[in-house]
Amino acid sequence: MPTGLAESYRELSLIWGLAQDRILAPLAIVLALGLAVAIDPQIETLIKTTPAPAYQL
Repeated sequence: MPTGLAESYRELSLIWGLAQDRILAPLAIVLALGLAVAIDPQIETLIKTTPAPAYQL
């Protein structure tokens, strides 16, 4: 397994573990987005240009 894939797998395992914790789940989302941007920088443009959904309370 190439080093890059092994590192990504370890990071995904960490993110999955954090996502299981109710308090740390937001951190898992931020880390997952950061990992996605590290893998493909075009994802950052997609995230910035996609409008956020409008929620009504």
